Amino acid sequence: MDEELCPLWAPDGSPEVLDGAWFGIYDADAPLVEIELHESMPPVAIAQGLGQTKFGTARFVWNSAVRLSRCLAGLMLRQASSDPPGTSAAPLLAFELGSGTGVCAAALALALRSVARPCEVLATDLPQSLPLLVNTARRNRLEGVLRPAVLDWNEALAAARACSETAFDRHDFDIGASGAEASWPQLASADLIFGADITFSAPLRRLVLELLVRACSAGAVAILAHEDRDDQVDLRSALEVALAGEDIRWAELDELEGGGGGAQDVLIFVFAAADCAKLRPGGVLSSLGQMLQGRWLE
Repeated sequence: MDEELCPLWAPDGSPEVLDGAWFGIYDADAPLVEIELHESMPPVAIAQGLGQTKFGTARFVWNSAVRLSRCLAGLMLRQASSDPPGTSAAPLLAFELGSGTGVCAAALALALRSVARPCEVLATDLPQSLPLLVNTARRNRLEGVLRPAVLDWNEALAAARACSETAFDRHDFDIGASGAEASWPQLASADLIFGADITFSAPLRRLVLELLVRACSAGAVAILAHEDRDDQVDLRSALEVALAGEDIRWAELDELEGGGGGAQDVLIFVFAAADCAKLRPGGVLSSLGQMLQGRWLE
């Protein structure tokens, strides 16, 4: 295989060859990728499913996922350093959409483990991607912390619409065994929801943004990484349309604020309700709330 090319899926489902570097793949030829997150912690190790087309685009580590991984690690370390000494926090409940290899979920869990902070991370994707997530959890010794789960976005959104008046709490986050199905109750009870490169088409944007609006209205904070490719609609404009009339604010993290590293064309967006308790002083993500003071857009 030419080192500049990698097999991906065409819109009609047939294989085609695209320029991996342009398309946003971090390293299309490495069976094992190690991503440096922060000087104070070990790298996250990811086995890519090279040559295994059954995994589709999920088998690669993408530039947007690298950027988000470093962003999440930086934010978790910043939060730990800002908490008062002796703080005994409840586990951070984190939920990843479209996990692929699970690099972002693993990065968050590794960062919190490095500062002895508890967390529970649901890494969700389609059923065929679960072996990648299981491998990442085992390779980074995160079994029991990072739990792979199946999530159908359409089913989750239908459930969200059907029970819009139902309140969920932390007890609803548990899905039991790894590999089980996740749904709206887990999204609605999460502290933090995140995803990388899951807004690259109009249908996906509509699904993702409505899910995030509903989850943020229930109290979650959401962080998205989006690679700004030449053929894409400007996500900022799409956000203004999707969030019009909603009580949800959004802001953009720059390179330094996000923890450093990653492609320059990858944008990081944060979403939260205007009265989000998790971003207030004493909240589980208070350092992020402090960082974004005066930066919110509505």
